[in-house]
Amino acid sequence: MVEIEASASASASRRVSRDDAKDSYPAVVVARERPRDTRRVEELETELKKLQAKSERQTKKINALKEELATERRARSNELQTVRAKHEREMRDLVASVSGVQKSNVQRRRRVSSNEYPPPPSRIVSGADEFDAFIAGFAAETDRLRKTLEHKRFLA
Repeated sequence: MVEIEASASASASRRVSRDDAKDSYPAVVVARERPRDTRRVEELETELKKLQAKSERQTKKINALKEELATERRARSNELQTVRAKHEREMRDLVASVSGVQKSNVQRRRRVSSNEYPPPPSRIVSGADEFDAFIAGFAAETDRLRKTLEHKRFLA
């Protein structure tokens, strides 16, 4: 049975149970739990504030961890790109060494001073002039070798 407090006047109050049917006069009913209810509301508000503060701290921590993760991913990505570039250079160098071509780091463009370039030709030689000079040199060399061969046969 639930007991409630009923007051017929401001000074007099007595306890009544619901089963008590003989007291049927109008009464102002005040629950005993009222002071406890306000304390409970205050406790709940305090707990709510604590939980909101905890939630804010956790949100900040989550955001910090997300930022750290993004930074780590960027670092790993940069490291991976560096490793891939190094691997590609090594593979090009390996292929170049097998095929007899210079290494890729030697083939990289470098700034060349104007002193390293050969001077322009003093006269322009046509292809026909170069061919005639080659034939003349070849004929002279052939004559020289023929004479050497004949001389060796003569001595033998």
